Amino acid sequence: MGLHWARLVVVGLLVLALAGPIGHVLEAPGKWNLPPDVWLTVQQRMYAGYAIIGAVGYVGAPIACLALAWWRRGTEEGHVALLATLLIVAAFMTWWVVVAPVNTLIAGARLGAIPPDWVNWRRQWQAGHAACALLVATALALQVNALISPPARPTAA
Repeated sequence: MGLHWARLVVVGLLVLALAGPIGHVLEAPGKWNLPPDVWLTVQQRMYAGYAIIGAVGYVGAPIACLALAWWRRGTEEGHVALLATLLIVAAFMTWWVVVAPVNTLIAGARLGAIPPDWVNWRRQWQAGHAACALLVATALALQVNALISPPARPTAA
């Protein structure tokens, strides 16, 4: 696979990694005013497809970024790819530490028996996705910039 295609695969996987968190960020204003039972129903039934896309993006993107970093090691593009790898790993760790525990609570909750602190669950879930979106969007922006920027020319000594 040529370098051009490798770069496109990296960008494509970063887009997949961004799809879930940015989708959650964009839908947040519509969910803030939902009553508890409706919010719980949405949380429990709407997001199966997000898990598939998220898994592909969060597993594939760091692997592809790391491969590109190795391929282009010693260059600015290699450094950017390594930074993108770190950002994606940070996003996944943020999801694991901030969002996943709330997903576990939501999965065990029952309509009519939602704990009074459910608004804290909602806040934590949304904040975690916003942080993930910021990290992944930064990685994507760096990679797109590297993709469209002309390569640096060596300077004469």
